[in-house]
Amino acid sequence: MLDTEAGKYFGLNEVGTYLWGLLEQPRSMPEMNAAVCAEFDVDATACEADVSAFLRSLMESGLVDEIQS
Repeated sequence: MLDTEAGKYFGLNEVGTYLWGLLEQPRSMPEMNAAVCAEFDVDATACEADVSAFLRSLMESGLVDEIQS
């Protein structure tokens, strides 16, 4: 992804790309966690922590608005 205003490039791995696609529709954190767990072989607790950290970094970078809890 390229933030043209800040001139920054953000690279996404497979899971990050999947999450970015999920953001096309309004979804809560629990919905996003469930979708990632269903799509990838990942522990639910680790998934929740990683999804939360990823979305927080997107919000801090101004790439997304606040996500519903």
